[in-house]
Amino acid sequence: MLKRKILVGTFHKSGTKLMEAVWHQVCTEHKLVVRHKSLHPNNPPEGWQVCLEHHSRLEPELQAGNCRVVFVIRDPRDLVINGAHCHAWSEEKWLHTPRPDFGGLSCHQKINSLPEGEERYLFEMSGVGGHTIRDMLSVVSKLGPESYLARLETLTTDYDLTEFHRIFSFLGFGGDMIPSLLSIAYRNSIFSGQVGPSRHIRSGKPAQWKTHFTPRVLHAFMRQFPHAPERLGYEPSSEAALGACLRMVEAC
Repeated sequence: MLKRKILVGTFHKSGTKLMEAVWHQVCTEHKLVVRHKSLHPNNPPEGWQVCLEHHSRLEPELQAGNCRVVFVIRDPRDLVINGAHCHAWSEEKWLHTPRPDFGGLSCHQKINSLPEGEERYLFEMSGVGGHTIRDMLSVVSKLGPESYLARLETLTTDYDLTEFHRIFSFLGFGGDMIPSLLSIAYRNSIFSGQVGPSRHIRSGKPAQWKTHFTPRVLHAFMRQFPHAPERLGYEPSSEAALGACLRMVEAC
């Protein structure tokens, strides 16, 4: 059915749950063997055809050849916002492990010890969010012809499923399978109304930074990650865009 193996790489807070839901259902309905790399790091299922990796660490599989990969990224500024909010309540085990660099507090305890808003965004930017942004920049700088780069903002507003159609076609699925695959993508998209509430899904709305960042946070982001949005295909950071959006919010 498939001439090449399929690799699906996401990043922390960049559509991992969406991709997992879509691809697990694709594999179930079309009898494909799925490998979840975090669950099968050293002993992958025999004859796997689709590999999911939520940190996009797919270099060994790419180097082995005979595969195509789709990476899903997100506006790095929105990634900071969503990470800060989610890490304040998430029950993921790593968040609750005491850390010497936080004086024995866990990451969860540390972020909750900070005032909401600016301080939490700055903390996220200097920690997990910052690492994720650097990982995205590294992957994007090495993209080859076997790679397809998708953006979460496009997928969460892909009402006519054009982007999903491009992804499935790029990965080698035949035209006779596309309608079924698009149906799966639709059912697992927030805009379908068929996705139940989840604490892992906060918002896929684009450009949240324009109404959540303050000038202080924006300047800190620009110092730490100069030109990162442009390198990832997003509009540049600017205080003018931030100010315009804040003035609109205040006027409402």
